[in-house]
Amino acid sequence: MNQFTVSLWGDEAWAATLAIKPVWQIVTIVSRDTSPPLYYLLLHFWMRIFGHGEVTIRLLSFLFFCATCFFVYLIGKHLWDKKTAIIAAILTFLNPFLFQYAFEGRMYSLLLLTTTSSMYFYLKGKKTAYILSSIVSLYTHHFSIFAIFVQSLWSLRQLKNQSLFSVLKPYFLIGLAYLPWLYPLYYQTSL
Repeated sequence: MNQFTVSLWGDEAWAATLAIKPVWQIVTIVSRDTSPPLYYLLLHFWMRIFGHGEVTIRLLSFLFFCATCFFVYLIGKHLWDKKTAIIAAILTFLNPFLFQYAFEGRMYSLLLLTTTSSMYFYLKGKKTAYILSSIVSLYTHHFSIFAIFVQSLWSLRQLKNQSLFSVLKPYFLIGLAYLPWLYPLYYQTSL
């Protein structure tokens, strides 16, 4: 079965229907749903450029998945060597669980990409790119908070060499950028 052309299932159809609406309506509707708005906004502009078909909707997720494999390669190369990085990227691409979500018109591939890129920039010590990718990750899915939490715990080991403020500054900036979505998050969790 061609993963790109199979009919959209319920959540994918909901995402596609939502993405057709004006930007302000997308944010308003999503604020009363269960996830942040970034994926739907990206899908909105993607569909305006490339159309509304199943292939178009799923291609966006697949491109996010391919970019994730690239970041896995970069992490492997940074931590080990080029051979290990290639093997890690191939295993990521062939992972049946991840591969299934690579063709789903939902935010999961974007979540994978943003958390993987966040981890890469964290490991490389590129603070600005780390902060931006973490913010993007939080506006993609609430579960990204777990990756950021682990990164913040790992950062605490640097307290020997740096002040508490300099260690926590990136997390303060990430939290500050996420402030506009805290009330919708509170509302969503109270439902």
